Amino acid sequence: MSEKYFQNALSNFTLDVANGGAIRHLWDLGYSVREILKQLDYPTNFERVQNVVWEHLLSTGVICLGKPETLKEQTEVSYVKEYDKYGRTSFRRVVKVRELREENEYIPCDFGWLMHDDKELFDKMLNCLDERQQEYITDIPWKRMRVYHRADARMKEIAEKLGDFL
Repeated sequence: MSEKYFQNALSNFTLDVANGGAIRHLWDLGYSVREILKQLDYPTNFERVQNVVWEHLLSTGVICLGKPETLKEQTEVSYVKEYDKYGRTSFRRVVKVRELREENEYIPCDFGWLMHDDKELFDKMLNCLDERQQEYITDIPWKRMRVYHRADARMKEIAEKLGDFL
């Protein structure tokens, strides 16, 4: 058990060092997972790139697992270097609280449930979208639950086209 755990941790670390930053950067530039795979220098598989993208979407707040209305403020922590009258150095923790603006609207997404439990309806929904939008939806490894996607321009277009289904 511990050896398998260690090998898994080492593999994840190697992936993140070799490709993690590149995957996140290319995704932010609008590349699909298939396009990202072509750009990588270190070989990796499709599912691992999807998982890096999923973690990136969660950590940046593009996707929320819970209802986003509970997110009223965001804290930002920084440290300030100070000197006392004797020249000794100390660090003071500074916490800034920022309220989330209304630009952070979210759209509820049940793609995970649909792709696992109702493949027929999921395929009908995909057929309503253009190729680029289909690729975006299928590139994200949706969990089998309702998640909330930030209402950016791409997701708003998808939601408009899927209005009857959502």
